[in-house]
Amino acid sequence: MHVAVMGELPAMRRQDKEIKDPVLLRQLLEAAIVCRVAMCDGDRPYVVPLSFVVDGDALYVHSAAHGRKLDVLRRNPNVCFEVDEGVEPVPHEEACNVGMRFRSVIGTGRATFVAAATEKVRVLQRFAAKYAPKADRWMPDHEVEKTVVIRLSIETLTGKRSGK
Repeated sequence: MHVAVMGELPAMRRQDKEIKDPVLLRQLLEAAIVCRVAMCDGDRPYVVPLSFVVDGDALYVHSAAHGRKLDVLRRNPNVCFEVDEGVEPVPHEEACNVGMRFRSVIGTGRATFVAAATEKVRVLQRFAAKYAPKADRWMPDHEVEKTVVIRLSIETLTGKRSGK
């Protein structure tokens, strides 16, 4: 996993809010429940909220075998993704001074489709561990075959926190 440094991405305007610790960035990624993945569908942006798991230097998502997301990723594998946690308003007596409390991570990468059945099973078992920890993790072959697993490499990461 690569944490973006100055010169690779535009500097964050509020550098005092930037999360630079790669361990904390990783913890935020692993703890998040939903990942929003942005893609380019021709000249139109397209974003989808997805369940996901982190494994090594990648995020993994899964999908049915057909749909817009897969069509878009096959044409253009470049992605941007975002996760956040602890999002809540910070009230203030003056409307213009209301703030937000949050921690977020934004990254970029490339999508590739996982073909090997053994890797698909391994990743799908990680999904089961994250989203259904008490469920049986056995994966029937027919379910693995019909599920598309997509690896999103992590090329850059930036983090931001706001509020106490």
